[in-house]
Amino acid sequence: MNDTNSEWQQSVLLEPTADASGHFIHGVFEGMPSDGEFSLYIASPCDPNSGEYVFLNKTYQQMMEPDQFEPFTPAPEKETVDTEENLKKEQRLEDLMSMWKKKH
Repeated sequence: MNDTNSEWQQSVLLEPTADASGHFIHGVFEGMPSDGEFSLYIASPCDPNSGEYVFLNKTYQQMMEPDQFEPFTPAPEKETVDTEENLKKEQRLEDLMSMWKKKH
């Protein structure tokens, strides 16, 4: 994150976290100027050229406003099509489980 009105900037490692509504990453920035306009850029530590801006030139107050950012919606998982081979594997597993249960 950097402030476009001063020389303040910080790089932090973002940590994965989760709560009841989904998965998130978080980071802690310290010493932010009270009158700054901030831009946040995220990039992979393995590939700094892979990054993108999350936001540009936001004041601290704008960053803290509710509903400031669109919530992340993960892409829907692709539905698997039951092929004949998958059905045979499932049946075989059920048969094996049945035989195991009879022995125990």
